[in-house]
Parts: sequence; C-alpha cells; structure tokens
Amino acid sequence: MQKKSLVIVSLLIISVLLAWIVMAASGDGVKITSPVIGTNLTSVTSFIFNVSFLNSTDIQNPENATFFINLSGVWSQIGSTSAAGGCNVTETTSSCYANITNTTIPDGVYTVNATIRNATSAISVINATNLTTLLTIDGTKPQAFAQNFTGSVIPYGNLSSLIGGLYYINASLVDLTAGINTVLFNITRSTGVQNASLVGTREGTTNYYSVALNTTHYADGTYNITIFVNDSAGNLNSSARAISYFDDTKPQAFAQNFTGSVASYANLSSSVSEIHINASLIDITAGIGTVLFNITNSTGEQNASLVGTREGTTNYYSAALNTTHFPDGTYNLTIFVNDSAGNLNSSAKISSIILDSTAPSVTISCTPSTATEGGTVTCTCSVSDATSGVNTSYGTNGAAFTANPSTTNTGTHTQSCTGKDKAGNSKTSSTTFNVEGASRSSSRSSSGSGSVSPPSSTSSGSSSTPPSTTNSTESGTGANTGTGASGESQGTNETPKTSNSKWIWALVALVIIVAIVIVVMKRRK
Repeated sequence: MQKKSLVIVSLLIISVLLAWIVMAASGDGVKITSPVIGTNLTSVTSFIFNVSFLNSTDIQNPENATFFINLSGVWSQIGSTSAAGGCNVTETTSSCYANITNTTIPDGVYTVNATIRNATSAISVINATNLTTLLTIDGTKPQAFAQNFTGSVIPYGNLSSLIGGLYYINASLVDLTAGINTVLFNITRSTGVQNASLVGTREGTTNYYSVALNTTHYADGTYNITIFVNDSAGNLNSSARAISYFDDTKPQAFAQNFTGSVASYANLSSSVSEIHINASLIDITAGIGTVLFNITNSTGEQNASLVGTREGTTNYYSAALNTTHFPDGTYNLTIFVNDSAGNLNSSAKISSIILDSTAPSVTISCTPSTATEGGTVTCTCSVSDATSGVNTSYGTNGAAFTANPSTTNTGTHTQSCTGKDKAGNSKTSSTTFNVEGASRSSSRSSSGSGSVSPPSSTSSGSSSTPPSTTNSTESGTGANTGTGASGESQGTNETPKTSNSKWIWALVALVIIVAIVIVVMKRRK
C-alpha cells in the first residue's frame, strides 16, 4: 500500500516539475517510471532530472544519480546529480535531482537508463521492463516552406469561389523525428487583420494536410495564408506563407470599352489593311488573365477567335483583324475576358459589324455623245452597293463627278465618276463624248441636204420671193434647237454665236447671190 502511495506522489511531482522520475523499489533495482514510453522532448531546452525512490534495503546510503541514453547501441552518460547534496533521504521518500541541458544529443528515438550510487555500489536497471523506451528527442522544426503549398492554393495564386466552389488549401509537411502534431492555416488580410484559422487534416497516411476554403466568406482583396505546424515535441514552424488574391468579381468589360474604328454597326473593309480591335479592360484584384475576341457571323457560326494582347502597361488589349479572311456580310464581335482568378465576363458585344471588301457598282453616261463646240453636255452617275451601302456623304449621294463638263475644246473628252461605299471601298468608271467645231457641223448638214435649191417664185407677183435655205446641224444644244427623227436638229438661219460662224454664213450668202445673178442672166438671154 505504501509503495502505491509513493508512485502516486511521484506522478504528481512529474506533472509539476516536468521532470525525469526514477523510482527504486525494494528488490527491484531502479525502475524508471517517467518519462513514460513514447514521451517527446525537445533538445533545445534544459531538463530537471529527478530521481525518487524508497529508502529500503536496496538503497541505504544514496550519493548521486547518473543518467544514460542509448546512442546507436552504446550507453552514454548524459548527466548526473552532484555528489555533495545531490540526494536527499527521508524516512518516507528520497530523491536526487540534476538540471541537465542537452546540446549534443541528436534528434532521434532513444532508450533511457539511470543508476543510483549507494555509497560503495551502484544499482542500475537490469530488467528490460524497467527501461523507458521510445523516448523521442526532437529539436528540429517541421519542414514547412512556401513551396510546400500544392494544388490551387499557391503563392500569389488567384482564387474565386465562382469558378470551383470550395478550394482546398493543401500543404506537404514533414517531421522526421517526433512527427506532425497540429496544423493550422491562418488567413489574414494584407493589413494584418486575422480573418480565420482553419485546422488542417492529414490525408490518410500521406504527408499532405488540407482544409476547405470558401472565398465567398471573404471580401475581394489580398490575403496571407500562413501554416502554423507543431510537431509532437512542441517545435513550431510558421515560416510557410502564401500570398493569395481572393477575387469573386468579374473583370470590367462593356460594349463601350471598345475603342477605335470597331463599333456596333460599323462598316469595315480590308482595303484599309489590317483593322485593330481595341478594348479597355480592368480587373482591380486578380488582374486580367486572358482576352479573346470572338467573331461570329449573323447565323451564330464562329468564324474566328483572336487573342488580345496587352499594350504595354496600359489597360488596353488589342488584336489585328484582316477582313480578307472573311466573306462579305454581317458579323458580331464578343470579348471573352478572364481574370487571373478565373472569373469570366463575356457581356461586351458589338453587333452588326459589316465586313465589305467589294467595291461598289458605278455607272456614268453623258448626253449628247457628240456636241457642238460651246454646247451643253449633261452627265449622270449612279452608285450602288449591296453590302454596306453607298456612302451618301461622299460627293453627291455617293458619287463624285462633273455633271456639265466643258465643251470649249473640240475633240474626244473622258468623263469619270468615283463612287464610295460605307466600308470605304471605291470604284471609278469613265465614259467619253465628242465636241465638234461649228464649220464641221455646217458641212455635215450641207452634205446631208444636197445642193442649194434654186429660189422659188410665186404666181401672184412679178417680183421674186427671196430664196429660203435650210441648214442641218448636229444634235445637242447649240444655235439650232429643233430635233429631227434622225437625232439631228433643224432650224432657220440665225446669226452664229461665234466669230467663225459669221464668216461661214457670209460665204454662204455670197454663193447664193452669185447663183441668183447667174440664173437671172440666163433667163434674159
């Protein structure tokens, strides 16, 4: 009964002093009762080695206690109590103590033995059941570094619960001696305010410890995830830290973010070389990840997907578009922008972009095709475009030409008309007309009407009626305005509008007078 009481007292002393207890029992040598089997100790602190035993026949005159540890199969002394005053003997209990600081024992699992010197002899453990086995000395922190983070949560990773729901913070942690005891994942804002402390759970028998993380519980921003890992000996490592961005907000991408020439209902042509699609995109937290410009036709069929490239350090992303790769028609352009956390925004769309690489149809004509010098020529031009339509702001209703060209110079003249469509495509068509001088026109009329007719006389008078003549000229606007069936115009003698015409008519009059004189003279004979 007394023996059991001493054991209980010894255990109480262990819990208070965190000591090594060795109890000596009658006929049983020295029996180590503490530290118990499986105890984990750190080697970086000092220990109080306390030997408690019954003052019985085995130990009558104790002087000191010596402690040994088994290093690679060899018992090595690690410390002892002092010979003078190292042991205290009473009628009920006796104890010896020593304060030993370990700096030489490497990490490992050991067996501990103790001896008590009894004046002239030493009593030690001779029974294997009296040993303290599996004593672990571990002065090394667990291995936990930033690169130990695995999976989706990595240093400078970007997380969003909108994409994968729960994220698993996963870390590979190793402690070769005492083993991992507790793992905490501590989450703090970049300002240092703690938001959560999550307990990591070991995954089976592996070295991985993980916990589920739902970023919807946190405001968007920058967070530090720190691993607090303790081994079973009490060594702490909190050096592993990952900076992560929690971002559940889509990037900013709207239709008005498009810049440059690409806009809804725009008309584009490959005749102006490559067209740059340009958009201003912003993501405040995680930053822009990828940008795609998706092009579909009016039926919804995808025609192309162009990768947007950031322009320097600006918020602009652009891609080159060559419309020669697309048939003429109507297309829709959509931005697919992902931020680095995986949030997608595809709401920015430009509708009804017309790609038109075909020039418009241009037709020009001038009337009359042959005009008299100084006359009037009227030209008309028509422009049509089936895809983008005619650019009515160019020229006159999309056509640039001269409606009434000059006829002051004789010869063949070329009149051109240029038309443009709304996509910027243009085409020029031409026609010709002739301008003739008045003398040529008169001679053509004379040859067409025959020789000069003799003057006609009337029966009611003796005097003759002055002869009348008929001249033919080319059709068009000139001195003669009548129009015949053959396209020529007829009219009475009028004074020519030009000096050359006056001389021609004077010559004609002289010829007529001479002819009349000859006729009169013949009749008198």
